[in-house]
Amino acid sequence: MPWTHRIIADRELIIVTGTGLLTDDDVVGGVRALVGDPDFRPTFRVFTDFGGLTDVRVTSDTVRRVAERRQLAPTVQIFRTREDAVRWLDGSLPPEKRME
Repeated sequence: MPWTHRIIADRELIIVTGTGLLTDDDVVGGVRALVGDPDFRPTFRVFTDFGGLTDVRVTSDTVRRVAERRQLAPTVQIFRTREDAVRWLDGSLPPEKRME
């Protein structure tokens, strides 16, 4: 599946990874699987890495529907590097909660 997730509960972190072709069905199914995961908490930080995508065929309607459900973090930031994203996510967290 082009959309996978991993929840690291003790770090309050969700890692979503996209690879290959990502479609509307992948996004809807991926979000459904994520929020249905028993370890999911909407307060966890979400790190999304779509660097492995080769094509995206997701409509703005699907993005809007997912955003309106507010099941994922309300703040979205886009970074050019993984390092910048990790730095932003970790912020002033204690070491045991940081990604790296």
